[in-house]
Amino acid sequence: MASLEAVLRGAVEKQQLNYLILALPPIGILLSVLFVRRVVKADLSHGVTKVLAAISRDGGRVPSKMIWAPLAGCTITVGFGGSLGMEAPIMHAGSAIGSWVGRRLGLDYRRRVLLVGCGTAAAVAAIFKAPVAGALFAIEILMIDFTAQVAVPLLVSSVTGALLAKVVSGQEVEFHFAVFQPFDFRNVPFYLALGALCALAAAYLRASQRWVGKRMGRLERPYLKAVLGGLALAPLILIYPPLFGEGYSGMNSMLSGKAFELLGNSPLFGIDPSGWLFVGYMAFLVLAKGAASAITGAAGGVGGIFAPSLFMGSVTGFVLARALQLLGVPFASELNFALVGMAGVLAALLKAPLTSIFLIAEITGGYALLVPLILTSGVAYVLGRRFSPYSIYAEELAVRNELVTHQKDRAALTLIDPGELVESDFLALPPDASVADLARSALTTRRSSLPVLDAEGFLLGLVRFDEVRRILLAIEGTETMCVSDVASAPQWVIGPGVGMDRVLAFFEQGGVDELPFLGADGRFVGFISKSRALGAYRAKLLELVEESE
Repeated sequence: MASLEAVLRGAVEKQQLNYLILALPPIGILLSVLFVRRVVKADLSHGVTKVLAAISRDGGRVPSKMIWAPLAGCTITVGFGGSLGMEAPIMHAGSAIGSWVGRRLGLDYRRRVLLVGCGTAAAVAAIFKAPVAGALFAIEILMIDFTAQVAVPLLVSSVTGALLAKVVSGQEVEFHFAVFQPFDFRNVPFYLALGALCALAAAYLRASQRWVGKRMGRLERPYLKAVLGGLALAPLILIYPPLFGEGYSGMNSMLSGKAFELLGNSPLFGIDPSGWLFVGYMAFLVLAKGAASAITGAAGGVGGIFAPSLFMGSVTGFVLARALQLLGVPFASELNFALVGMAGVLAALLKAPLTSIFLIAEITGGYALLVPLILTSGVAYVLGRRFSPYSIYAEELAVRNELVTHQKDRAALTLIDPGELVESDFLALPPDASVADLARSALTTRRSSLPVLDAEGFLLGLVRFDEVRRILLAIEGTETMCVSDVASAPQWVIGPGVGMDRVLAFFEQGGVDELPFLGADGRFVGFISKSRALGAYRAKLLELVEESE
C-alpha cells in the first residue's frame, strides 16, 4: 500500500516545485469516492468508530466486505497524496476478519466481540510490530474487558500479527534508530510543557475535523465535494510537501536528524533550517497537517487520523526542542522530544495513554524514554479530557448515546429487541361492548388490562382493571355504559425502533405491569409485560458478564 505513495512521491520530488502535486490529491480523492459509491456501496469513513458501533449496537457484526474494502480505499486516497493514515482502515479490516470468524463459528456476542478485538489488536501489532500496544489498543479504545480469559487471546493475536509482519517486511521496527541522548532529569519541566502543547494540538486536530466536516457536509454532490476538497488540499501540499500522504517519510527525516529535508521541493526551501524562521515553518506545519487531514476526510478520502496525530506530535516535540535550543537549553534533544510528542498527541486524542506509551517504546526498539513518555502522555491525557472526555473514535457514538462497550447494563439493553418480548395472548373488545362483556372478559384473562380495538385492529384505548374495579362490581348504573366510556388512552405505547432502555423507563415512570406494542402498520400486536422485560434484561446481563469456562 505504501509503495503507491512512494512511486507518486518520487515523481513529485524529481524536480523542485513540481506542480504535478496539484493534480494528484484531487485525482486520488475523486477515485476514492468513485470506488466507495460504485464498487463498495458502503461508507468507509471513520473505520474505528464503525468497529465501536458494531460492538455497541450490532452484536459485534462487522460486514465481511470490510475485510478488503477499507484497504483498497485507503491505498487510493493516501497513495495519491491524501493526508490521512492507513492505520484505521487496516484496523477496520482486522476487526472484520475477527467478526467473520466469530460468525462462521456460531459464537455468542461476548466471544464474537473478543474476536473483533483480537483482529484489531493483530492489525495494530502488525502495522507497528508492537504486540503490547496492539493488545492495549483493544482494551483502551475498543474497551474490551481486561480479564485473564481475554488477555491471553489478545496477546496471542498481537504477537502473531507482529511476527507475521516481521516475516513479511523484516525485523526492523518503524523508527529503527537508537535514542541519541538518554533521559535528562533537567528536561522534566519541558516534558510537562510538551504534554500541554500536545493536548492543544490534539484539540486542534479534533476541532479541525469537526469544523471542516460540518461545512463540507453541506455540499450534497459527492463528486463536487471530492474535487473541491482535492483542490483545497493541493496548495497546502505544494507549500508543505511533507503533507503528501501519511507523513512517515517526513517523520523519519526529523527523527534521523535531517529536519531540513522537510523544506525540499517547497517554495520556502530557502529558509535557514537553523534559525527561528524554520521553527515558525514547522509550527505552521502542525496547523497545516490538521487542516489537510480534515479536508481529505471530509472530501471523501478513505483513511484515519492515527498517522496524522503521530506526525503532529512529532513536529510539536521537535518545535519545542529546537526553540529551547535557540533559547540556550542545549540538553533538549530534538529526537527525544519528537518521539515523546508522538505519544502525547495520541494520548490526548485517543484517550489511551498506555497504548501511546508502549507504542512509541516499541516502535523505537527500547524503553529508554519510558519516564518522559509517562510524564508527557499523562499530562496530555489529563488535559485532553478537559476538552472532551471521549476518544475521537468514540465521541460520535457518545453524543448519540450509543457508546455502551464498557457499560454492561447499557450493552444488555441495546442487545434486546423489545419486539421479541411481545405477548399476543390477550382478549380485546370493541368500543361499543357492554360493561357486562367487560366483566366476563376480566374473569377469563390473566392480564391487568384489556385493549379496545376498532374493526381494523387499531388501538383505541386501554381498560385497566384496577381503575375500573368499582364499576365492574357495581350492580346498578352500568346498564347504559359501554367499554369506550371506561377506557383511557395509553400513556406510553411501544413500537418498532423503541429501545429497551425506554421500555424499562416507561415501566418505572408509569408504575404499570404491561405496555401495549404496535406493529409497523400501527395495529395493536400485544403486550410487553414488566416481568418478562426484566427477565430478559437479567438474562442478557448475565450472558455478558459471565466468565469463560
